[in-house]
Amino acid sequence: MNFRRITMAYMLILSGCPKPVETPAMALTAPENAWDFEIQMQVETQWLAGSGEDPENTVPEELLRALGDFEVSWVGGVTEGPYKINRDDTESWRLLFKEVRGPQGAVQPLEGRAMETRRFPGGTLLSLQQAEWVSSSESLGDGLDAMVALMYLLPPERKKDKLLFTDFAWPFRLGAARRSQHTAPLSWEEDGDLFHFEGPLSGRIQDREWGLRAESSGRLAGTMRVSDEGEILETRFQMERTLLFKPREGDAPFQQMQRLSGVLKPSQVTTVPFWPRVFYLNEADVLGRIGKAKEDWESCSPESDWSVELDLEVGTDGSVLSFDEEALLGCADVVRSLQFPPHHLPGLRLKTQLVLRSGIYQPYPTVRFPENPKPPLHLLLVPGSDAKVVVELLKSQL
Repeated sequence: MNFRRITMAYMLILSGCPKPVETPAMALTAPENAWDFEIQMQVETQWLAGSGEDPENTVPEELLRALGDFEVSWVGGVTEGPYKINRDDTESWRLLFKEVRGPQGAVQPLEGRAMETRRFPGGTLLSLQQAEWVSSSESLGDGLDAMVALMYLLPPERKKDKLLFTDFAWPFRLGAARRSQHTAPLSWEEDGDLFHFEGPLSGRIQDREWGLRAESSGRLAGTMRVSDEGEILETRFQMERTLLFKPREGDAPFQQMQRLSGVLKPSQVTTVPFWPRVFYLNEADVLGRIGKAKEDWESCSPESDWSVELDLEVGTDGSVLSFDEEALLGCADVVRSLQFPPHHLPGLRLKTQLVLRSGIYQPYPTVRFPENPKPPLHLLLVPGSDAKVVVELLKSQL
């Protein structure tokens, strides 16, 4: 029986040089992969006393609360659409979290955020990346890395009547300085239309921004239900891992146990256009679009020498949702008409300035984006914690 994953169509876009130069292929429209999920997460943090000290006496109370014990349960959907073909012929796809809800249907901060999967044609996962906002302290996405990786787990190959081991691995990256690698060699058993899998889990985390490394150990297990046609109908899973965080020098100050369980079901497949850019706005996106309205700013300005702060809420479709209309005076209509590129950060609020001198628009050089203070990679905070305060307190402990 053959199992396979969707592979996207693509085209080559060549430069305009007299001698064409090979460039990465760009993905065209393609069928997307989609899953529905239900998860439960339990987190326990243990402070490790050093030299006979009691952590409750040496660790700030707010930090103890933020790195306490908690549980969450979510239901939601994930879609994977084409993004680009890389120079090495691997594929990058955009993974978008949709309609992520908690108890009583409360919308969760993970909803609407995106990350990238990179894999070989056919489905072998190479890495999960562009995950900075998925992994923000309120969205908890770096606690779901095993669930995302399991979307790409296929039933085992056979050698005669024997099911072979699966060397299951998932690299996770917030960038070159913040990354992890987890592996789980899985053994399989077959029972009718069910495949049972189980194996030890181990991992290494490197976070050079924090000067920290961590080791993880645990277990991954579950069942996969497959149709007679070889389609995966459902994957149920349980993951337990304990992460031991260590500074470059000294004893480990704490460890965190994360238990993740849930179910994944392939959802309806549709055809979507490719996503031709990074998933979140950058400074050039914002300043470039504001600069295109140069003549409009010069026409609407109430004074020849004028500066005002632009404090904008920008929707995921790129439109301006709200701003201080009174401060913008006659230029309010110009602000309303601004259209930034689409992106995947719900509730985005950014700040820059509009400056005119002698009636001439002056490009302002910077944009202030929302802060995303992030504890060490895979270290999860109690929902509702003030991440900025926690990060500062953690630095004093590490």
